[in-house]
Amino acid sequence: MTDASLRKARILIVDDQIANISLLENILRRIGYTFLRGVTDSRNAVAEVAEFAPDLILLDLNMPNVDGFAIMKQLAEVTARETFLPVLVLTADATAATKRKALATGATDFCISLSIPRKFLCASETCSTGGFSTSPWSCRLPKGHASWKRHF
Repeated sequence: MTDASLRKARILIVDDQIANISLLENILRRIGYTFLRGVTDSRNAVAEVAEFAPDLILLDLNMPNVDGFAIMKQLAEVTARETFLPVLVLTADATAATKRKALATGATDFCISLSIPRKFLCASETCSTGGFSTSPWSCRLPKGHASWKRHF
């Protein structure tokens, strides 16, 4: 997949904090992504997935009303089994139990909020290739990216 076609990926960001959505949208726009949508009310997340048809979902776990775990369960119920819809969980909860639960509930990958820039660049570059690494240590910056720091 070429950089140009990858940049056309539709990315849905679900987070109750508008500042987090804005930060992620700014990072994504700086590296060339343009088809972005943010959702702050988690009760609308599944409907937004149906309407926007994202190629990747960036999902916070800790939200009022409907948490990220419940959203992943709802998505599993309404998404065809053969459909690959990667979900990158973004959370400040670094516990192993939360990571295991997120991956078991339907997350494709898991990212601690403090490591978002590096991990996010890797995940966003590989989202359309069919999968993510479940190890944060196996992630490499894509060719052409001298450093993620240049995006800030």
